[in-house]
Amino acid sequence: VTEIIPAADDDMVQTLPSTIVVALTTRGAILSDGTSALYAYGNSAAALKIGDGVKVSARKTTYNGVPELTDITDVFVDSEGNAVNHPTATDITATAAEYDASVAEYIKLSGTLSVSGNYYNMTLDGIDPETKMGSIVYPVDELNAKSFDGKKITVTGYFNGLSSKGRYINIIA
Repeated sequence: VTEIIPAADDDMVQTLPSTIVVALTTRGAILSDGTSALYAYGNSAAALKIGDGVKVSARKTTYNGVPELTDITDVFVDSEGNAVNHPTATDITATAAEYDASVAEYIKLSGTLSVSGNYYNMTLDGIDPETKMGSIVYPVDELNAKSFDGKKITVTGYFNGLSSKGRYINIIA
């Protein structure tokens, strides 16, 4: 994963077998080599399980300012049930108005969740919602995110870029 991040967009790449699935969305998976993390977007990645050791062949792209894998051509699970260790989450709630990153950092956001259809947006504590909001990216059913609609929550996960001209901080929980 660490070697893939600086690769040119549209390069065909392959992760090493030591790559572990550390988070899931309904449309992909976060892969980590223990140093860096990268989102693999596609149905074959979404079918993986947290703790799977995988080798993935895909196209390296950049989406919303963050490197990711798309056009997945091959997924091989070489082990299951591996330990998943997340780094310490950086709480960016207070500095969300200025937040930007170019990699899938492990972050934390606090605010009030509002669920509307497929959108899981957060009004962040102390931040003008016209400036920045949080957005949980395609949460899996196991997160039970809909049950927190209208409630104050804290979400930890991997940064997945800024969308809507920088207004939404996308996070994979």
